Amino acid sequence: MPALFKAPVSLIACLYHQLFCALCVRSRRLLGTFLLLAFANISLAESPVWRISDAEKSFYIGGTIHVLRASDYPLPEAFDEAYSKTSTVVLEVDVDSISQARFESLVLSQVFYPPNENLKQHLNKRAFRALSAYCRSVDIPVESLLKMRPGLVVSTISITELQKLGADQDGVDTWFSAKAWRDGKAVEGLETVEQQIEFLANLGTGNESRIILQTLEELEQLPGELNALTSAWRKGDLALLDELVIAPMKKDYPQVYEQLLLKRNQQWLPLLEGFLASDRVEFVLVGAAHLAGDKGLIEQLRKRGYQVEQLP
Repeated sequence: MPALFKAPVSLIACLYHQLFCALCVRSRRLLGTFLLLAFANISLAESPVWRISDAEKSFYIGGTIHVLRASDYPLPEAFDEAYSKTSTVVLEVDVDSISQARFESLVLSQVFYPPNENLKQHLNKRAFRALSAYCRSVDIPVESLLKMRPGLVVSTISITELQKLGADQDGVDTWFSAKAWRDGKAVEGLETVEQQIEFLANLGTGNESRIILQTLEELEQLPGELNALTSAWRKGDLALLDELVIAPMKKDYPQVYEQLLLKRNQQWLPLLEGFLASDRVEFVLVGAAHLAGDKGLIEQLRKRGYQVEQLP
């Protein structure tokens, strides 16, 4: 496997992008918006949207990238096709489901350190020097990052670099969430804001120096990774995306893989099966890493006997 694709931390961190979007909108302390991958586990390349059916009903599921470049629009036509046939858009999390005050309280209490603690206390000298040098290079006071837990620091670095590459447009989930509200369609979440903030708060805890150093060391690879992954996403080439992202994540970050993907996929599967018993037609939009691999949602739904059809 080319060295370019070594389970980059910046891309793993982007799995939380939808929450970061909310943080950026609701709290101006953060620097931008974020990337997320969209994959599936099949050999034919068509689109990143699937129809899931049993004998009586169907719903749709699409893999998303959470931040796009202007050149990435228009989206693959399959997204509009699925949206036109559905009454409810289901995201990983509906960030509007809790109040502003509750949201800010959760962020401050879980994603930021308490007054007597900061990130520097958890970094070795090499990691702190590297972080300080990066902050100087992008004209960000390092002090502004030291109150953040490592997951949020990694995310902030990654989104800053993605913005340099022009990845500053709304991603797929943000686009369709806004469209659903305009069109009067229901918007729901697979999990709560509280759950996603907990995931973010735990990312990198106990391995602060390693995750900061690896993120900074991999920044030069980000342009190539973004191009390759966006191309694979548009074609719905899940076999390739599994090879490039999921398999290396299992090897390099097994705990992150288990917490970020495996456990959440297992929690979501019963909810997805429940959609086949509802009186609505749902369009589920999740980060595409959740679709890839033998434990991904697409393969797991297929193994449970449902008809899985990739849209052209």
